Amino acid sequence: ARTQAMAIASLRSTVEETTRHKGREVDLVKGVLLKTGKPVSLHPGDLPEDAGILLRQARSGAADWADDGFVMQEFLPPANSLRAGMGPPHIRLDRAAEFLIGDRL
Repeated sequence: ARTQAMAIASLRSTVEETTRHKGREVDLVKGVLLKTGKPVSLHPGDLPEDAGILLRQARSGAADWADDGFVMQEFLPPANSLRAGMGPPHIRLDRAAEFLIGDRL
């Protein structure tokens, strides 16, 4: 069987942007917060050099495994601004569908 791995999102709720802050470039996530409904641009924090640290903490059941300066937020999906014939914004969902069902339709 052929296998393949990819990062996907069925609905894209944020966009990435880069800005300068105190003389250095900072990566931001821009979206509308689920809790407040307010638009924000925020720096989610830097991943540690060894991302396995987060995975080990999560697998061990630690409640605060992402508390090392990495902030996860929940965002609202984008407002419905679709044009006729256009689907919602997503991340590689089309490639996943092509891999799974291809020409079978």
